[in-house]
Amino acid sequence: MPFRIFAAGTGNFHFSRTNLDFGDVYDTASAMSQMQDLATGGVGGWAQGRGTDQVTPNPQQSALDAMGRIIGTHLLRDSVTLMVAQMGSVEVSVYARQTRTLWVDNTQFARVFLATDDDVPAGTFFRRVNPVLTETEMNTFGVLAAMAHAITQFTIDGRASNGVTMLNIQLFR
Repeated sequence: MPFRIFAAGTGNFHFSRTNLDFGDVYDTASAMSQMQDLATGGVGGWAQGRGTDQVTPNPQQSALDAMGRIIGTHLLRDSVTLMVAQMGSVEVSVYARQTRTLWVDNTQFARVFLATDDDVPAGTFFRRVNPVLTETEMNTFGVLAAMAHAITQFTIDGRASNGVTMLNIQLFR
């Protein structure tokens, strides 16, 4: 399922990407497991394996999803740390919207102020932003990597203003 990211910040910074991969690339492990069930047990084995996949998640899929989140978290941690080291104090806001077909859209918002005197600015960032991503079901590799890319581009292209440097990240699913 694709998602869209838009980021804007001081210094006339704009970053936009559409149709990004949500992290569903890890479904390959599940597809391979289903093909293995089809090869070993025929259609009956495939149908039985397909039924159990709906009840219990595939362990390979779960492991790959976890690895993807860990890699995305490391990318985001590095980009946040470098942004604070380069720009000093930064105010970051993250808005996430999960569009639903049959009921109301889920929207979440977090704002965090990061400063150079913070021992672990990425930790402060994650404590505020993780609930937003979790509530909107966007705590995946694709989203974390896209946020890291936007923050890295802001660190390179954004210019600090006389006041507080600000970055706004919007995620749409």
